[in-house]
Amino acid sequence: MIFTLFFRTLVAYIEEISNTETYINKLKNVEFEIKKCILNNNDGTKIQCNMYNEIIGLFAAKLNLNEKVLIRNASIVEAKNYTKGNLPFEINIQKFSTIDSLGEFQWRNSKIDNIDFNEIPHKNGYVKLIGYIYNEFVVRNEKKSHEYFGSITDKKHKLDILLITSTEENLNIELGYKIEVTGDLQKNGNSFLLKVNNLEQIKVISNTPLDLVELLQGSEIFISENSNQDESSTD
Repeated sequence: MIFTLFFRTLVAYIEEISNTETYINKLKNVEFEIKKCILNNNDGTKIQCNMYNEIIGLFAAKLNLNEKVLIRNASIVEAKNYTKGNLPFEINIQKFSTIDSLGEFQWRNSKIDNIDFNEIPHKNGYVKLIGYIYNEFVVRNEKKSHEYFGSITDKKHKLDILLITSTEENLNIELGYKIEVTGDLQKNGNSFLLKVNNLEQIKVISNTPLDLVELLQGSEIFISENSNQDESSTD
């Protein structure tokens, strides 16, 4: 699947949908609402898609998590510094835009690389790897109760995981469990994050916890190459 940027048209799957938020335009002193979603081309490219005010009511119901969509007649705008995409632009849905469903995104049909921990700094996109639960999954933001954060380790390095799941599901994954996990490996600040869209992408290999002393040795994080380059350029 690729982004098709032609006459403001694209095809992608919906990786993330935010809640509607209200802000104040300080120049005009008026409130406005915005709802954002992140579109993914399944090859490491992501773009933020925005809906404002009455546009939210027109199109929000047509945007569902993990659904492939065809979006036409969306406007292209320069990306903000805090964009959640990795392109220099974002798209805004307009009244005259159209959104068509192309069915559910099937992650199992994606190209999935089986990797070891030492390959993390050199990979992106869908990967599968094995590790031990270093931090159990917890909700960090009550407004995003479907987002669970945790981490795994190979007894040396640690990788953070963002799990998107239903609040009704029972995680039942405890500290020290050995798991096999499939997710979208992406940069996260100066390190890396594995984004997992549902519990089906996590398989418990062993529920016998790793020895705690051995587990706690696996706390070293990977630093992205770009981060190291940025630091050296400021010397």
